[in-house]
Amino acid sequence: MAEVAGYWLVGVAAIHILGSLAWAERAGWRRRVSPPWRGKSMRLQRDFWSQTGSFAAPLGLFGGLVAWTASRGAEPPLWVGALLLAWLLAAASRVPRGGFWLGIVPALLLLDRVD
Repeated sequence: MAEVAGYWLVGVAAIHILGSLAWAERAGWRRRVSPPWRGKSMRLQRDFWSQTGSFAAPLGLFGGLVAWTASRGAEPPLWVGALLLAWLLAAASRVPRGGFWLGIVPALLLLDRVD
């Protein structure tokens, strides 16, 4: 189950990054993004925090690590799934129309232990 969860997380991260590239402002790649508290352009802020500055890339790396270790017979500790689930539920409650719900299934898979 952990291997499936890992690949699922990689897929969610890829969908997030590729999907955000579809609507990003192309000129934004050539401009520097100022800190959020001094930002003049909300569009640049939106594009940065939904792509490069988002948690999608680390989530994909984490999913790859989970899948890789599970394919070698090692299961991640239960606290990994519990913390991931807690974070996703908190984030989904703040942004109910966002994609955080997609991560709940792999978090639950990480909690599943059939021995």
